[in-house]
Amino acid sequence: MARSAAGSKVRILGINGGKEMQSRLLSLGLLPGIEVEVQSTAAHDPVLLLVQQARLAIGHTMAAMIVVG
Repeated sequence: MARSAAGSKVRILGINGGKEMQSRLLSLGLLPGIEVEVQSTAAHDPVLLLVQQARLAIGHTMAAMIVVG
């Protein structure tokens, strides 16, 4: 997800990383199968997402663990 363009809508296909990372992302509502709008991916800022009408900010390392299509 970290390489997705701002303004794009993507579907989460899966989450890589260890169980702790997966648990953290799942607790934020980032579940496989849902559609997410990527609002900003500026290099030195958090990745801003719109997830089911809620805004989330996650780090680029976390975003890189999310597999999208």
